[in-house]
Amino acid sequence: MDTKDYQEFVKRAEKGEILIGVEPAVARKFFTDTDHSFIKEKIGEALFIERFFVRTCWLLEYICLLAGIIVSIFALKWYSIIAIPVMLIASFVLGGKASMGRQKIGGVVFLVIICALLAYYFRDKGTSIIVWLVLFPLPYFFARLTYKLATIFLRLLSVRNEKAFNLLYGKGIFLKETQE
Repeated sequence: MDTKDYQEFVKRAEKGEILIGVEPAVARKFFTDTDHSFIKEKIGEALFIERFFVRTCWLLEYICLLAGIIVSIFALKWYSIIAIPVMLIASFVLGGKASMGRQKIGGVVFLVIICALLAYYFRDKGTSIIVWLVLFPLPYFFARLTYKLATIFLRLLSVRNEKAFNLLYGKGIFLKETQE
């Protein structure tokens, strides 16, 4: 897309005439896997802040999963034999689903609130139960947040940076006319 077409695209996107779609998996990989110097060379921006937030959420997903597994041993004792595989399978399945479709975060926020309320309800059962209940939904929360932030940042980047748009158009960014 040449500069004139890009400027027209930006105007139409700002008016809401065009929807900018972003493939979540491509967005996440762009911010976590792509080399910093490659991004700087190709689009002329460093994206330090965006990369920091996406990478931090991505790492927190696995840190919370590991912490949840360790805490479950203390909180659930022998029941952790059941809880650990459930946590791993749930993380694998739900984490995989986080990269597909629209990046809705409301459901996982609801799960975090429910687990926090359960932690409050079971507060007399010990600190390890409270910590485990708080940690339990966080891997999925951070998985969702990773993809949500990556798609938001890439959508904003595509509107402000022509080189980034041209680099990713058709590979992770797509356009759709709005229906009036």
